[in-house]
Amino acid sequence: MLGVTLFINAVMCFIELIGTSIANRTGNREKRVVYGSPLLYDSEYYSTKYYVWIGNGNECDIPLPDILQNADSPHKNELPVPSFGFACTASPNHLVCSGSLLVSHIVQTACHCVVDFVQDSSARFGKRATKINVNEKRYNVYPAKSLVSEMKNRVSAERYLFHPRCKERSLIVSFDYALVILDNSFSHLQRATAPAYSLINLVKLWTDMMSNRKICLVVGFGGYQATRGPLSRIMSPVMLHGWQASLDYTSCYENIKFDIRSNEFFEEGTVFCLSRMPNRPTRTSSFGDSGGPISCDNEYIGIVGSGTPKMSFPSPVVYTPLENAWEYRRTLVDYVENINDVMYTTDDPIGYKYLPAKPPINDTDNPGMQLIQGIHQEPEKDKRKKLIRETEERNNKACEVRVVHLICSQHNFGEKVGNFCLLYGLSLETKILAVDLDSVVAYSQI
Repeated sequence: MLGVTLFINAVMCFIELIGTSIANRTGNREKRVVYGSPLLYDSEYYSTKYYVWIGNGNECDIPLPDILQNADSPHKNELPVPSFGFACTASPNHLVCSGSLLVSHIVQTACHCVVDFVQDSSARFGKRATKINVNEKRYNVYPAKSLVSEMKNRVSAERYLFHPRCKERSLIVSFDYALVILDNSFSHLQRATAPAYSLINLVKLWTDMMSNRKICLVVGFGGYQATRGPLSRIMSPVMLHGWQASLDYTSCYENIKFDIRSNEFFEEGTVFCLSRMPNRPTRTSSFGDSGGPISCDNEYIGIVGSGTPKMSFPSPVVYTPLENAWEYRRTLVDYVENINDVMYTTDDPIGYKYLPAKPPINDTDNPGMQLIQGIHQEPEKDKRKKLIRETEERNNKACEVRVVHLICSQHNFGEKVGNFCLLYGLSLETKILAVDLDSVVAYSQI
């Protein structure tokens, strides 16, 4: 019996030595929590570097120790009064949304973070978005840190821009894209910015994810579950992270509620689906996480949007080439700096730069495409319809092909394979199709 006890003690000592050795090499061991775990800023997950915390500046608080330290109270019974101003520090309760820093003064976030939705008969299948007044609700943006208590400095918002087709329908917001323009540079607080991809790589990342289910990283300080109960509206004081599985287009469509389908959301919307990992606690995006980055294979894939407790619907950045393609980076900066904010009271002219969610059969259905010069070709309607019909037949089921992009060297947009261009289409099996140049219109975003 004594021998067994000594053996067990020796094994425990060995395990402790191994654990200490690992901790010494990697720093403090990560403490797991239910339904999410703390994430260190110095981790290898790049999204933690360009993540930003967006708080409501109109409700920011002042720590009591700062008040007492900087206060004058001549009489002991009087309430201390601050003698001079001091910086507004972040507080978990004031978290509004999250975002990704694109350049030193531009933050990408979700549309529903910067708008109010109002009922409008002209807004098909949903409520129309109206931009909030920045003077009435001015956000403060803080750099990425592991703890909210470490967020001491911030930059305030100057303007908000949102996608002109943003609208709320059922439980989902379509075209859930927006920008927060800062009144000063953010570079002295945080130098890391979200990656800018080439247009080709944006499409490749998107089609790869839709073809192969990915495990994606969700980060943020939003409401979380301390038990297996409902999501809490209490924001986290530490950066949490977790993993969710992406679904391909067809699986996503089949798993959503019928009322969303009936609203033709997938005709116009731009989302993909993330579901909980089966049989394991999973970090689910929640209140305050909206607008934050979604990364799959450590690539910036999407923006946290709306959703349900079991399914979330991020907005893929493939539909925002103006913001996320390096070919447009200079154009984006110039556009934001020179724009007259009066133009953004109802609609955003920025909209025509976005890649259409679903190219129309007739160009007259999409006047915005007429603004793209030098690229657009007149489609041969009959051949296009035949192409779509043949594609559906090859899949042996009636499934509409959602054309995402056409890559072709004829338009300086990629490599040509023989007499064919590579057409990325989302079909039942999400195949990559080779299509004759004469039978399809080239939808490019240049």
